[in-house]
Amino acid sequence: MVESRGYLLHMTHYDPRWVAEKENEKPFDLKLAIELVKELADNGFNLLMIDPKDAVKFRSHPELKRHYTQPMGNLRKLAAAAKKAGLEVALKINFSQSGTHQHNHWFAPHHKRFDNKEYFERAFTILDELIDAAKPERFIHVGMDEDHDRSIKQFVDAVITLNKLVTERGFRTMIWNDTACFWAQAMVHVEKSLATEKKGPKDVTHIIYDYFTPVQLKAFKRVQRRGLKLWGAPGQKIKPMMQLLDKLNAEGVLITHWIPCVQENREQLINKIKNFGDYY
Repeated sequence: MVESRGYLLHMTHYDPRWVAEKENEKPFDLKLAIELVKELADNGFNLLMIDPKDAVKFRSHPELKRHYTQPMGNLRKLAAAAKKAGLEVALKINFSQSGTHQHNHWFAPHHKRFDNKEYFERAFTILDELIDAAKPERFIHVGMDEDHDRSIKQFVDAVITLNKLVTERGFRTMIWNDTACFWAQAMVHVEKSLATEKKGPKDVTHIIYDYFTPVQLKAFKRVQRRGLKLWGAPGQKIKPMMQLLDKLNAEGVLITHWIPCVQENREQLINKIKNFGDYY
């Protein structure tokens, strides 16, 4: 059994589908999230990764407030509930640069600063507020999936900078690894992940997301062979991914459902959690 069995909960999210609905996005439902925490504890999970972005209000950057933004205290309450239930707390944010996927547009207008000194200073001022509220134990996930705008070298350099800033704060850096994406348009992302495996920091944890069957075994074995910490992230096909991760003695798994945490999605969210519990 993998050591860390995590669930990624989105207080908000940025991708083309979510951005198309931003004007109508409902605020994150804290009551439902705390209900999900109990389900996680009852179904084999031992880690909650929280993805806040602009769903919470930042003292240092009030301009990031959106119509669905809530007090930072809601993040604090969710993290406290998770710890009370016996779950480790981790944080996720995303610094991928892509005008297509828009993963770091939560940072608007500052996402346009493109990796200059002020970009990282502002980003980690924000991250420090999140750390203060959630008090994660070990992990900070910095995203980095589906990056279009950086060159390969710029991408690796960004991972090096992010890792330096995360480790200086006493945490381990996690990134998405895109190398299980096998369709033609994803090769730009695959090449950046491969370069990071070779030239990036060796203490960064790589999370291979693989939503397809069969699981891309070669990608997982390659990451391990390079001496990197390995997690997997399945889509709906949880069992084959878990069988592979158990066989490889991987460090962790990260389950998620890319939908808002609101009451109309309650059944879908709970069912995904229980599907993982069924594996155990």
